Amino acid sequence: MRTAPVLIAGALVAGGALLVVNGLPDREPPVPQSDVKTATYELPGDTFSISASGPVRFTLATGTTERVQVTSKRTWAGPLEHRESWDDGALEIGYSCDEGCLADYTIAVPAGTHVTFHGSATRPATCPAGITCG
Repeated sequence: MRTAPVLIAGALVAGGALLVVNGLPDREPPVPQSDVKTATYELPGDTFSISASGPVRFTLATGTTERVQVTSKRTWAGPLEHRESWDDGALEIGYSCDEGCLADYTIAVPAGTHVTFHGSATRPATCPAGITCG
C-alpha cells in the first residue's frame, strides 16, 4: 500500500503551494491603546524648556508657584517607545510607535515663566497671559 505515503506527500506539497500563492497569514492589526499620566516638578527659576521628538502636541496653562504640572494623554498602536525626563527646568520627551501615535501634553507653569521649545516641540497657537513663549 504505497498510496497513503504518496497522498500525504501530495497534501503537504499542495498545502505549501497554497501558502505560496496566498502568502503568509496576515498578523493581527495592532490594538489601539491609550493612557493618561500626571507628574509635578519643582521649577528652580523662571525659565522652562521643552524638547521633544515625535508626534507631540503642547497646551500651556498658568499653574501654581514654583511647580510645573505635566499631564500627558498618549495614544498608540503596536510597540511604543516613550521617554520623558526632567532636569533642572528642562523637560525632554521622545515618543514613537508603529501607528496611531499622538501625545497631547498639557503643561501648567507659574505666571512669569519664560517657556522655550526645541526639537519637534512646536510652540502652541496661544500662550496664556503671564507666560512668555519663545
